Amino acid sequence: MKYFLIFLFVLLPITAIAQAPPECALPFTNPVNPTTVCFIAPADHDSLTGYMLDIIDPLGNMLQSIDMGKPAIDVNGWVMWEELNIMPKVYGRNYTSIVRAVVGAISSTPSLPSNAWDSLPLEPVDVRTVN
Repeated sequence: MKYFLIFLFVLLPITAIAQAPPECALPFTNPVNPTTVCFIAPADHDSLTGYMLDIIDPLGNMLQSIDMGKPAIDVNGWVMWEELNIMPKVYGRNYTSIVRAVVGAISSTPSLPSNAWDSLPLEPVDVRTVN
């Protein structure tokens, strides 16, 4: 099962949010081990060199920064990056993430934080008790 993180770079009318790809539609409540990041690209997307994703713990500390490269945008201006893999570097609950636009060595101010999410060890499967 895939879980998603949602970011907004700019304030848009509700109609723009409703046009999100189906996989990125709200609401999400604490997904576990998310694999996809969704956000609305800034107006200067074409002039950017890429995006950085920062993993933030519940105390506001940045735990990890991930280079997302420059994913494509859809016709409604959404970016859906399906390469998120934070395991096993970070385990815990109520993490958030922020996205920064990047041009060379210069970064934008961070996006608003994503919805909260959890990073948990994967559960054992096919557990059996035998004699």
